[in-house]
Amino acid sequence: MDSVNIRKLLGQYAFVVFCAAVLLVIGGLALLNRHAQASDEGMNVWYYDLGTNQLFSAAPDSIPPIQAPPDPKKPDVKSEGVRALVFSCGSCRDASKRFVAYVEKYTPEGKAKRELAPEEHATGSRMPASEKELRGIDPEDAHDGLVIAKVDSATPAEEWKWTPKSDDAVAAIEEEAAGRCKEGETLQPCVPRSP
Repeated sequence: MDSVNIRKLLGQYAFVVFCAAVLLVIGGLALLNRHAQASDEGMNVWYYDLGTNQLFSAAPDSIPPIQAPPDPKKPDVKSEGVRALVFSCGSCRDASKRFVAYVEKYTPEGKAKRELAPEEHATGSRMPASEKELRGIDPEDAHDGLVIAKVDSATPAEEWKWTPKSDDAVAAIEEEAAGRCKEGETLQPCVPRSP
């Protein structure tokens, strides 16, 4: 077909070509929107409800402890949510393989300090030491006021042993978590994802 015939054909079916182009654009926008929503949901982090022993997701810039979502069975009861470090020995999509290695929260003093400098909480651990120094953030204070505990759902959270977070303490807990994996399985950190 030469270009004259194509122009003639397009002229005869201009409305059909226009509708097809509009449908392609709408379909593309719908896919982009769906992908953006999934990406946003994937940006959340896990939290552990100390009252119900259930996981829920929240924004990564939340400073724990936060108020957990209300329990439908007990809507008048308020409980705390603490950041949960969730792992799996395989696919994180398989909820039966996910487990909470430990939880973390700030002491009241540590939380007050972080609320005064939220950008430090949100980016402090990823910020180079030189930039922390320029911003007046002590690189040694990365875990200041942050305490961790291993989850024991058989024991009330008030009785858990909360200890200051340190790289050594986290490494020991993660090593113990890796010991839960069978040979050939790899310990994977998990974040909330869209279904």
